[in-house]
Amino acid sequence: MWRLMQQLLLLPLFLAWLPAIYGVPQFKALTARQTDSSPTFVYRSDTRSPGQIAKAGGFLPRGYEMASDDGFSVYRHMRGATDNGGGAPVDSVYVSTTDDVKVATRIAAATGGYVYKIHATKNVFSVKDTLKSHYLYLDQKEWVALGGVRNDQIEAVVYIKKQAQKPGTTSKGTAEPDLKFKPYKGYNAAKYADESAGPPQPQLAGFTDGHPAFDEKSWRDQRDKVKSLKYEGLKYLDKVRAAGWEPPYANTPRAAASKGADAPPHDGGSDKESDKARAERARSRLREKAKSKPKEPPSDDSFPEDHDGPPDDKESSTADDRAKADRLRRQRQKTQSGPNKTGDDSPPDDPGTASDGGGSDASDRSMAQRAKDWLRKKFSRPKKHIRKNHQASSAGSDDYGGSDARNANRHKGTKPKQKSRNKGRRG
Repeated sequence: MWRLMQQLLLLPLFLAWLPAIYGVPQFKALTARQTDSSPTFVYRSDTRSPGQIAKAGGFLPRGYEMASDDGFSVYRHMRGATDNGGGAPVDSVYVSTTDDVKVATRIAAATGGYVYKIHATKNVFSVKDTLKSHYLYLDQKEWVALGGVRNDQIEAVVYIKKQAQKPGTTSKGTAEPDLKFKPYKGYNAAKYADESAGPPQPQLAGFTDGHPAFDEKSWRDQRDKVKSLKYEGLKYLDKVRAAGWEPPYANTPRAAASKGADAPPHDGGSDKESDKARAERARSRLREKAKSKPKEPPSDDSFPEDHDGPPDDKESSTADDRAKADRLRRQRQKTQSGPNKTGDDSPPDDPGTASDGGGSDASDRSMAQRAKDWLRKKFSRPKKHIRKNHQASSAGSDDYGGSDARNANRHKGTKPKQKSRNKGRRG
């Protein structure tokens, strides 16, 4: 009897403990389901090597400047750009990953490339849960990283060789235990120990006008709440940054950032930027550089920075330049001093023998011969030739110390004889 009374007294206490006993496992099970929906690691296929990824600062989106409103559209990122072979649009702010290593392996095996294991953070969220029934590539299990993936988030990497496939078939991929991942240099395990992916972001769905999604009241209401895609995207990114995560391009030069082109998983992991966009960007940089930096003529021993290089025959080109300079110098001297016929006793210049520092034997002989000819003409004139020149130069002037009367008397004895001789012949 006493034992029965003890059991009855303990029964209410037992009933009070019952919810607590069974409530703890139920709470743990709910937490486990939440953890499974937010993966700790995601995977990405990429053709670039680990060295290239580290140099770029991680995986950067094409639209890392976040200037376009359409670049925040998850739907546009999923569909890809028609001018880039299905790759991400040029202005997309997302980097594509997947939570299934088999998907990343299958993509890498199609062309040959690397599979990177990435520690997820709150800027990574599910495309399927964001677009819901309007997600088109269910088999790829895509998760996008808003703003990109930092280099220190990459835990490991493995290279996948290209595998030939029969037409109409797809690779089944490889389970992670079969892959020989190698530790990635630069991974910060302590920094991301408690990190995992974030919740879906339906406000960033960004369906195009006329999309069937707006036939549903829930999506129409969502559209009315959104101020702009860019506003909502930056607002969520600020929350992630407040928790301690920074975009990979925060401390990365733009030149390296522009190489971080992104591609969704369904484009084969090519990860190549649009050729047209890249060419236009390069031309713009060249035009800006040309405007900001005036062109200067090259010196004798140097070339401008944008010159392709020295000429093929550098020595002959330099000698020609020196010869031209010497000829110009001699012409200036001639103009200043006047021609030789005005009384200049210096020998004439020899334009054919420029002082180019070398000087051949033939040139020396030619110069000596010209000097001899000049001396012969200067000092070896016949007396008769000198007298004629003297008469021609002194006629009508007194430059040589004479006069017209004096010159007439100098030849007085000659002319009368001719007259008398003529008179005798006539008589």
